[in-house]
Amino acid sequence: MDQYTDDAQLIRFDMVVSGKEALRAFFAEYIAHIQPFELVSTDKYTDTENSMFFEATVSANGNPVRVYDVFILEEGKISRHFAGILS
Repeated sequence: MDQYTDDAQLIRFDMVVSGKEALRAFFAEYIAHIQPFELVSTDKYTDTENSMFFEATVSANGNPVRVYDVFILEEGKISRHFAGILS
């Protein structure tokens, strides 16, 4: 959780989670739900001075899933995290 600012937000089409403690609770539940979890490949990646964007293929609960994540950084920490599943 040291990678996120205190007021960070995770933004998905179905929800917004705000604040470091809310993010901690969300990720604890989410990670438990998708186990076993494995990164299969990083399919695309780009970054700038204050952002990172990637698409990846993961195995979640034994099922292949294509995902994307965008991180907006402030002073080296994530302030906004956009995430989703590719169809």
